[in-house]
Formats: sequence, structure tokens, C-alpha cells
Amino acid sequence: MRVLILAVAGYDERLAHKLAEEIRRQMPEARFAGITTREHNLASRTCYMRSVDLFESVTTQAQFLNQAAASGFDYDNAVLARLEADYGDPRLWPLVTADRRISVATSRDLVRYGKPFTRSETLSILQHRFLGLEAQFDAFQPDLLLFAGGDTSPGVGPVAERIAKARGIPVIVPHLARLGDLYVLADTVYSRFATVEETYRELLATPEAEAGPEALGLLREAGDHLAGRVPASPDEIAAPYVDQTLPPRGPLARAGLWRDAFVDGVTGRTRGDLQEIPPLNRLRDSFTRRLRIAALSARSPFRAPEASARYAFFPLHSEPEIALHLYAPYCVDQAAVVRNVAQSLPVGVALYVKEHPAMASAGWRSLSFYNELARTPNVYLVDGNAQELVAKSEAVITITGTPGWEAAIAGKPVLTLGEVFYNALSSHVTALRSPRDVAVEYERAIAAPRDHKSLELYVEAITRHGISVPSGALFNLASEHTIDLGTLSAYVSQVLDDLRRQKSVREN
Repeated sequence: MRVLILAVAGYDERLAHKLAEEIRRQMPEARFAGITTREHNLASRTCYMRSVDLFESVTTQAQFLNQAAASGFDYDNAVLARLEADYGDPRLWPLVTADRRISVATSRDLVRYGKPFTRSETLSILQHRFLGLEAQFDAFQPDLLLFAGGDTSPGVGPVAERIAKARGIPVIVPHLARLGDLYVLADTVYSRFATVEETYRELLATPEAEAGPEALGLLREAGDHLAGRVPASPDEIAAPYVDQTLPPRGPLARAGLWRDAFVDGVTGRTRGDLQEIPPLNRLRDSFTRRLRIAALSARSPFRAPEASARYAFFPLHSEPEIALHLYAPYCVDQAAVVRNVAQSLPVGVALYVKEHPAMASAGWRSLSFYNELARTPNVYLVDGNAQELVAKSEAVITITGTPGWEAAIAGKPVLTLGEVFYNALSSHVTALRSPRDVAVEYERAIAAPRDHKSLELYVEAITRHGISVPSGALFNLASEHTIDLGTLSAYVSQVLDDLRRQKSVREN
């Protein structure tokens, strides 16, 4: 069996290595090739997967960018037309939106939407990416495309998936179910759990179907957490295996990474990598973020929510992030989405907007962004506990965010604007095609009854397909630097079972 493993550069490359070792242990005849994102990374200053003998060949996203640049960003309209006909589904442009490296200006590390590449350059990059991956598929002839971690690499990930599916090659992607420590193996990089949805439909069609103890326990646990009765706590990891190939952490280690970045930038080691952010820009970004944090602290546009107000709750996403760029390519301009949603609400309902905690604390957005939102009629920027804001709201309106799933679990009506797995829970969630649909669907959504048994059966479907992966045991290597060998073995067994299931479905 030939397995093509896609991993984001850095820690997922180590996980890819361990996955390959375990697959080889369970299937000695297995062979491996790899796809990753960077030619260099600060953790190892090299492409780790290329240093591992298990991988017969490795291509990188940066490699395709550099090939496009070396060609003078040349492209062929006939080739692009063929690629769109083969892989468009129906168009290729969303694959550009999904990749922040070519859809978001990255002359600096800060989020700034614009056009870092011209249209011609973008088309050249897209063409080289497809042709490079096609060549790897042709040469290696994989039987499986396996994504190593939860980060699907929105640059090469969707492209690799489309090529694999066009050739009838099974795809396996781990997705966090956001319910306990469960992950679901999906056949797509998009937030869609086909096997869960199929089981859910079967359960709904069975009058005597009931949720089992595990599903009911997870719902109680989630409800207690949302109500603030049980604080979140990290999972304990039994008998961890420490991977000695991972770099050390701590202030000295981080200082060493900064030193390496400057040395590489000055000596030209990474100058040809179009994905590399120059060291001086990194310093400038760090300084800019600190200024933004200070400005927000001094002149915060956020206010305490009004206790008696009628409102819908809109949690902002962090960005750039796959939850926007990949799952909702038509909603990447969150300021525009907020404006359109706010003017689509009933006249007596305000829109309460809360910042994503990771964005505010790191200074990723400028004060002008918040001031623009605050000046929007019917929009209130609020601070406070997200769970309380959900509990007191009439509804939660989100693009694809986790608060929407939490609100559904809490029994709140939810309206979504992007493709996200919990859209399948139609008893609680109204999936919209655009922000303008809020005007038509809002009152209908809040008036509709929400069947708790449907929620129980949906969670039951997730538990039937979910894999328990304790925090830090497999996917969170950047924070834990540990791999639990028992979890790894069980996970690979599930991957191989899912591969056999997909092959059986295709054959039948």
C-alpha cells in the first residue's frame, strides 16, 4: 500500500513520521511519500520530512511558489481550463481564497487583506501547484491521501484532495468534533462529516433509536461547561512517549529560533522562499502588535452588554484561518458580514459582536477595525463571558465558529453562514447562503421548536464514529512534545479501518 501523507511544516511533520512508522508496523509492505508546506521552518531549519528515510519523495507548497517565480509567473490558459474542468467543483478561485499566502497580503505577518500577487502571478502559482501535485500523484500512485494533523494546510490541502478524489483515491482527514476529546475521520478537508450524517439520518428514521451513555455523558459535560459549573481542565496523558526529535521550548529556545531566523535572513538561506517572512518584518510586526494592545487598553471600543436588551450574538473569527478562508470563502471580510447581518435583523434586535480572544490578546487587528464596527448602526462591540452572552441571546449567528456548536448544545437557535459540520443538526441550526438570508430566516429560526432528542441522536452519531484522542497525546505536539503510543496505535488502526470502509463503498 502506498500512503501519501500531507503535513504542515514543523510539528505535524514529526507526527507524519510517527504515523508512517506505526502504519509500517501494522502493514509492513506500506510505502510513503509526503507533502508539506515549507522548505525551511524555524523548528528545524530544514524540511524535516526530507530527512526521514521512510518518505520516498516529498514536495512542498513553497517549492511550487518558487517554481512559479522562476518561470516568471508564466501560465497557460488552456492548462488552467483543463484543471478547472478536472478539479473545479465548479471553480478554482475558492482555492485561491483558501490560501492566505496568496489571498492575504503577507509583506508583513499582520492580517491585511489585499493582493500580494497580481492576477497573473496568482494563476501561475495555482497552475504550478496543481501540476506539481499531479506529477507527484503520477509518480507515486498513492492508495491513500492521509492528512497527518488537524491543520489541513489550505494551500496544498484542498488541491491534493481534489486530485485524489478525481482519481478515486481515498482521503482521510482528522477533524476535531469539539465534543470531549473526540476526533472524526472525514473524507474531506472541509468541515463535513459524511459518515456521521449518514448514521444520524438512520437514527432519525428509527423510532426506537436512543442515545447511548457516552453521548448523553458528553452532552451533560458540555452543558455543565457552558453553564460554568465545570471549568475546563487539560486531559491527563498516561505513559507519554517523549519524541526526542522535537526541539526544546522555553525562553532560551525561542531566542535561539529568533537568532536562527535572523542568520538565515541575512545570509540569504531563506531569501528565495516566498513564504518566508523577513526577520525585520517579524520584529516590526511584534512591535506593532504591542502598540495595538496598548491602544485597545487605553481606548477600548468594547462595552458591557445591556442586561435587558434583545440581541443576537455574533462571535468574530480569528484570521487568517481555515474556518473563514476554506469553510466560508465568501465571508472572509468579517466587517462586511457584520454590517450585512446587522441590517438584516428585526428592528428591535441588536447585534452583539465579541472579539475572538486570540485576536484581541495578540494585537492582530487594528483599532480602526473595531472603530469601523462600532460605528455600524445596530452593532455593539461587547466584552464579557461568551457563555453568558450565548445564554442571554435570542440566537447565535456565526460564520462557522465553535460558539455556534456550543449554542446548539445549549438549545439556542443558531444561524450559520459557512460550511460547518453541525449544519447537519437542522433541528437547531439554520444554514444560510448569505448574510441577506438573515432577514428572512431569523424570526423563523427563533420560533422553530428545537427537538432535544435530535441533538442527542446527532451526538450519538458522532460518538459512533469518533476517536478519543486526549489533548497532547497525538495532535498537540507543539504544546506537549509527547506522543502516547497506545493512542497512536489505536488511531492508526481506525485510519486503516476507515480506508477499508471507503474502498468497500467505492467497490459497491
